Amino acid sequence: MVTREFLSTAVSRSGLRRCLKLHGVSELKALLPVEAGATTPVKQLKTYDPGFVHVDVKHLPRMPDQTTPGSLFAAIDRATRWVHLEVHPSRTAKIARVFLSRLLQKATFL
Repeated sequence: MVTREFLSTAVSRSGLRRCLKLHGVSELKALLPVEAGATTPVKQLKTYDPGFVHVDVKHLPRMPDQTTPGSLFAAIDRATRWVHLEVHPSRTAKIARVFLSRLLQKATFL
């Protein structure tokens, strides 16, 4: 390793990383010269019309008073950030159908 040969034989990788981070050089890109006036383009978020709903199902951790873990059903409208959440004891097709039918009742914009 170049560091051990030219700086110190006792330096470790983590020690070198901490030293570089302390001096504001945590990435190799920071050492490269930057052209004057050059900026990285800012990526714009995609815009959506109301009605584009993202549906997700997540496992919940088992709580001490439960015998089985639950499931979180979530629907988020990407344009308005409107959220509909339901917690169920399991994830079955029947429960998913019930969730989607309730979602359609609650989301009047769909």
